[in-house]
Amino acid sequence: MQRLWPIVMMMMIKSNQNSCNIPANLEIKSINSDGIFEGYASVFGNSDLHGDIIHKKSFQYSLKTNIDNIHMLFQHDLSMPLGKWLKIEEDEFGLYVQGKIFRNLYMGQKVWEMLKSKIIYGLSIGFIPIIYKREAHIRTIFQIDLHEISIVKCPANPKAYIK
Repeated sequence: MQRLWPIVMMMMIKSNQNSCNIPANLEIKSINSDGIFEGYASVFGNSDLHGDIIHKKSFQYSLKTNIDNIHMLFQHDLSMPLGKWLKIEEDEFGLYVQGKIFRNLYMGQKVWEMLKSKIIYGLSIGFIPIIYKREAHIRTIFQIDLHEISIVKCPANPKAYIK
């Protein structure tokens, strides 16, 4: 797990430099009183704020080999687990997730309250690219070693958020 820290730290530094705006049509419908929510942790085919384009089927490796070890975190912080993922799967749009925030955890309750108030809404992935192609400032990723999915304030992919 230590090999993830440089990547996570790079992602955190980059995402703090981005401004994020709540989509005008954002409706968080799926979070319920049990802390269960759903959304897209990654969306295929669009360039994120770091110039990454995630290709369809890029998560298949992790979903087959590592699905039970994909953590739910707050802001990519390994010291802030929030709950567990109930479902992680690829569909035609992206990486669909359904998770449960443990409201009995201090940060779990705080994040749940922020989600209900639309203070935060984003989802972001912590990963190592396995197979990718770089052209100029764009990196197209074909295979990913997925380590964690975080609930974040400002997602790198503006289309990745809780529905």
